[in-house]
Amino acid sequence: MSAEIQLCTEDLNDYITYCKKRYTNALSDRLYLSTCLIRFGRFSETEVIIYEFLNTDPKLYMYCGKCSDCCGIEVERGKVTYVQEASLNVTNDKFPFVYDILISNLHNDCFPPTIKIQIYLENYLYLNPVVYMYYLYVLCDISASRNGNHSLQRLYDSSHLYVLKRDNF
Repeated sequence: MSAEIQLCTEDLNDYITYCKKRYTNALSDRLYLSTCLIRFGRFSETEVIIYEFLNTDPKLYMYCGKCSDCCGIEVERGKVTYVQEASLNVTNDKFPFVYDILISNLHNDCFPPTIKIQIYLENYLYLNPVVYMYYLYVLCDISASRNGNHSLQRLYDSSHLYVLKRDNF
């Protein structure tokens, strides 16, 4: 391995360690990190990050985004559902919020080509975090040559069964 590639890998590992310590919300930061990991072919690490989010104790997060009319996201037993009215019984995590994924035309290097195409058509793009999470999961299944039917079904469900605004993902 050349010194240049090794330096890049060490920088990436430092960045990943740094990001994992600095989550500022429940999901979006994890997805930005997962996107970066996928860009560098580290699909199994992305799966671990998503799995850890999905398989924690049951939690209710406040959704503060523009892609859905729902106010909360409930995570329980590997499933995510939107709730219309988030009660005051949200999780006592340090950061009980979930935000949309915002991608600008200026900062899109790590995003998959299918997302970049949409960004080139617009100056920026909001993605629903749950839909994007399942999209990343589908990419992981494809890279591992697994049957992605389950992940595709979750992606379909998350994008069609919930009220999404403005034709965003």
